[in-house]
Amino acid sequence: MTLRLTQHHLVLVQIITPPSSHEIPPSDKRPSQAQPRSQWIAYPMIANCTFRPTPPTSGHSPSIRLRGRDFRFITLNFSDDRQARDAFESIKAMTCRLGSIEKLYAFSYKAPSHPVNEKAINGWEIYDAKAEWKRLGISEKGVDRGWRISKLNVDYAFSPTYPALLPVPSSISDNTLK
Repeated sequence: MTLRLTQHHLVLVQIITPPSSHEIPPSDKRPSQAQPRSQWIAYPMIANCTFRPTPPTSGHSPSIRLRGRDFRFITLNFSDDRQARDAFESIKAMTCRLGSIEKLYAFSYKAPSHPVNEKAINGWEIYDAKAEWKRLGISEKGVDRGWRISKLNVDYAFSPTYPALLPVPSSISDNTLK
């Protein structure tokens, strides 16, 4: 297994070797090659990092234990104490002593410049609330199925965070909602 420390992630890369040909039944024979599998862990997901050095005469390898905020536990064993200590110091610096929120990945991420990126797409042209509610069986002119579309918030005076048109139970009037 290989450990890579990037600016914002800890990456574990493992090469998965397929079973040898005599272990696979003849009906399942496929071309086999080693496949890398990587696991990316964002530094803010690491809740605790512990370094466990060992004396050279003990015969045990030094290790780093990581406890994740998602209750994941990972132990990294090293053959060299110096490498283990360097990795621990780097991980600790990225997880425990950030200093400011601007050092988080969200503040430094730059989206790739593709011909069609997020800024070129107007989401209001893609999503049509009336069509979506009609698909769900709620419409202004359709059969009453227990819901209706209220125009109470057309000017966003009722609630600036709610959409202009609101699906509400048909048994409730706009006056009751106000």
